This record gives sequence, structure tokens and C-alpha cells, in this order.
Amino acid sequence: MSEENSNFPSAEEIQTEMRRVRYRFRFGQILRSTLSTVLVVAALAILAASIFLPVLRVTGTSMQPSFESGDILVAWRNTEFEPG
Repeated sequence: MSEENSNFPSAEEIQTEMRRVRYRFRFGQILRSTLSTVLVVAALAILAASIFLPVLRVTGTSMQPSFESGDILVAWRNTEFEPG
């Protein structure tokens, strides 16, 4: 009869396995939460940058001598324009 019981894991082995499974589950939850937070922050940063700091490419010669045709600029949005 003792041979039949030897096939079953002990209570300590079951507890160890339960701790390992719980740890993996919590690790997965934390990893998903962290990745989703990073994704949302990156998306908001890209959105804010594209709204407030548009990237422009100069075409033509109208901006010479300050800028040449083909230059890439990062502009600050402003609603107040001044002549000159």
C-alpha cells in the first residue's frame, strides 16, 4: 500500500508548485500592465509632438539664406504672426 501513495506528490511539493504558478501569473500581469502603460505614454508623446512640434521640409528657395531647399525643420506652433 505504501507503493500506491508514493506516486502522489507531498504537501510541500504541491505548495512549492502553487507558489511557482502564482509567481508566473503575477509576473505576467505586471509585465502586461507595464507594457500597456509604456505604449500609452509613447502614443501620447507622439501625439503631443505632432501637434505642438510639427516636422517640416523646406522646398524651394524662398527661405534662403537661412534655410536651403531640402532642410528639415521642427517648428513651434504659434498663432501670432509678425511681419519680417
